[in-house]
Amino acid sequence: QSDDELRRHLRDSADPIAQQLARVRGTAEFGLRARLNVPDIFAYLVEALPELRAQRDAAFSDGRSPGHHERIALGMQVERALGLLRERHAAQLLPALTPVCIDICRNPPRTAVELLSLACLVRRVDQPAFEDALAEAASEVDDDVTFELGGPWAPHHFCSNQFMSGDGDVRD
Repeated sequence: QSDDELRRHLRDSADPIAQQLARVRGTAEFGLRARLNVPDIFAYLVEALPELRAQRDAAFSDGRSPGHHERIALGMQVERALGLLRERHAAQLLPALTPVCIDICRNPPRTAVELLSLACLVRRVDQPAFEDALAEAASEVDDDVTFELGGPWAPHHFCSNQFMSGDGDVRD
């Protein structure tokens, strides 16, 4: 872009930029990950869920190797069980954090053992309350779940780099 195009874009985007800056003024972003701290996620789920264990045992009964469709069905059950486990932990943690956060962005898990990946927008003055709420909620979670808190950072998950131009087009 030329200098003139950049100036025009900034002038056209001044209001959305100002609104976003006002929203995040005095805030910080914290990254929060909850991970299942187990050596084998499949073994953990099979041990924790009798119905999954029964399906696994049936698929491998008599020392046979399960067929393609049985392996797919078992994999789908594992994925469903992992999704339910993630939702259970979200249901435990999010209500405790919501009162001390302006906004929470739930990101997709990066690994099988990652239960939650959150970006939390917190007023800087509320950081101690946020940390206390997290500690209290974490104390209620199973011992095999570990938490990793990162930040404070600039609130990049809560600002967009897309702005409406004066002609109504979305610009990056």
